[in-house]
Amino acid sequence: MVETELVAEDIENGKRAVEAVESIAEPDDVRAAFWLYDPDASEWRLVFSLRTVDRFGPEAGYKLVQRALTSAKIDLPLRQTTVVKSVDPLVTGIHRELGNVGTSGKETTTARLGRRFIDGQLIEGAYVYRST
Repeated sequence: MVETELVAEDIENGKRAVEAVESIAEPDDVRAAFWLYDPDASEWRLVFSLRTVDRFGPEAGYKLVQRALTSAKIDLPLRQTTVVKSVDPLVTGIHRELGNVGTSGKETTTARLGRRFIDGQLIEGAYVYRST
């Protein structure tokens, strides 16, 4: 059960962070981006699924995210982010569950996931900005 709700300020900071990463990343680098509740840490983490991580490893992914957060002056500690490969089972499971989420044309969509199992992993809560 989610102990801490994701508040409007976090949702807006997450949106700005996703836009900042997308603005400096290679086209189509961001496969997915979503807040995910981490019950072990009792906090929300902003997860980025990046093709950069596929090619160069997680350190390159974290450097990309840090550069984006710093340049856009977004107050989000790097420790509250997670970078994963584009083929991460959770990422592919969320995409299978929701389909494409994000910007299409002039419309931007987001999605929420409540408590459920995805590919055998319990998701306490997620707020999805991108899933492709």
